[in-house]
Amino acid sequence: GKRDAYNRFMGKDWQARSVSLGNLALRVKYMLEKNPNNDGNDDKDSVLRDTWQEESSKTLAKRLLGLQIRELQMELAEFDYELAIARTNNDKDFQSDDVVVQLEVARQECQSQLVQARETLSSYDKEADQEAFLISALNRMADLSTNDGKNAAPYRGATGYAPMLDSRDDIDGSTLPFTSPYDLLKEIIGDQLNADVIGVVLENTNLFDGTLMLGGGIILQRRTAKKTINLSGEEITINDEDEDYGNLEGKGGTTILVECDADEAVGVALAYDIPIRVEPQLWERSSMVVEPNPTNEGTASNNVYESIPKWTIENTDTLFLMEGEGRNSSSMSNVSPLRVPTTTSLFDRFFESSSPSSPMPSFPTDNPIKSLVEFDAMKDQEKARILVSLGSFQGKLPRPRALRNAKMNGGSNPLDEMLLPLIDETVRRQYLIRDAEERGDYKLVKELQSSKSRRQVVKEKAEEAREFGQDDLAERYDKESEFYENLRADVTQDEGAYSRFLDKDEWYERDRQARLKRTKKSSFGTLLDGIE
Repeated sequence: GKRDAYNRFMGKDWQARSVSLGNLALRVKYMLEKNPNNDGNDDKDSVLRDTWQEESSKTLAKRLLGLQIRELQMELAEFDYELAIARTNNDKDFQSDDVVVQLEVARQECQSQLVQARETLSSYDKEADQEAFLISALNRMADLSTNDGKNAAPYRGATGYAPMLDSRDDIDGSTLPFTSPYDLLKEIIGDQLNADVIGVVLENTNLFDGTLMLGGGIILQRRTAKKTINLSGEEITINDEDEDYGNLEGKGGTTILVECDADEAVGVALAYDIPIRVEPQLWERSSMVVEPNPTNEGTASNNVYESIPKWTIENTDTLFLMEGEGRNSSSMSNVSPLRVPTTTSLFDRFFESSSPSSPMPSFPTDNPIKSLVEFDAMKDQEKARILVSLGSFQGKLPRPRALRNAKMNGGSNPLDEMLLPLIDETVRRQYLIRDAEERGDYKLVKELQSSKSRRQVVKEKAEEAREFGQDDLAERYDKESEFYENLRADVTQDEGAYSRFLDKDEWYERDRQARLKRTKKSSFGTLLDGIE
């Protein structure tokens, strides 16, 4: 996995792309040999081309023999250097005798290989069948690269071994190394996900008016498995529509939209060579008039970014911002911002440390929604603003497309699913009871009603008294509800969701408030002046 990806990015020991002497020799050998896949029906041009390739291969083979001789000469010189050091240290360390013996054996073997390579090169012109002679020499050169198999790699890219030798099938089925991370992603989608990218889109991801924030989406389609059936004695291959590869709802032909950033969508589109689809309204809003900046043609620079042409946005009514670029509200009063999140800026957030001067509270202190009527009256943008303002919300807002699809399909609002766990538990329970009643789940309705908190019971009594015009009674219930709210450490969580020792004791709080009512402020002199 990781080793293969690294080797593919670096081009190291890549299938049919290795520049080791043994693999170069084998590639020349395969060029000299006749291709077994050739059907023999060659025209005149192909015969001339094969003749030219054969002569080129012979010339290249002679060059490789010369290269082998130079490498053996350098290896022999290295053995002489190591032997000189080992013999110098032999007087000081008696264990160096074994090292000297091993180096001498290795030097002798290298010397014999050098003599053999020189004889092969010198006798080439004297051979009657030069092609067979070269093929034999190239085979021997490949064997020597792995020390006759003693240093052969157990797998491609193994550290400490000679590069793996390529077969003809490896060369015929070779591909180029990865040129970008999206090439690796393309292979993962095809090999591991068993899917294809059939479309790439750009869309607006911002729920608020006045600002356009570009985001991307990749449409994946699951590949359909094949199966072979026997029909009247003839085998026919058809699509297996029931095969799900062990994944639920993962049958062939299934499509899924994967949300991503705008730069990721562009990268995938380039890797797959497919167009990017944009809504006409989005295209009109994001289109800009640009003008190229003048470049200094006379100055040379080693920085690749300085050689890329730069463009200036001519639209005065649109402000183009990359992720992380802030502007004062006064400078954005007359413009329509266009934001483009980038993968790099989003990854940077993982490494940002929180400020020690503003620690996160143990429990949320904000409770903006007090009743179900108030919750129902809110629009999507208002719910999104509340989510962003809540310190307990650490997620990501849904895209406008997700809200439109939920409304069209009759599903629940994604904003409601995000907001409900973070609001007052009494409002959340009322919403869940109403939803269960609409779905006809009366068992769940009974469970929710039986597990109401004391605070919710008092709040409902206050609402009922207010409906019957009993304002005095409703006010007493409101005070009682406020009392229970002050007891709770977190009113957004259900009773029992956290340790009860974090809440205030009811008996102590009632006793404390009773003692405060009996206490006279005059007994403290001027200490409590101005305190109600």
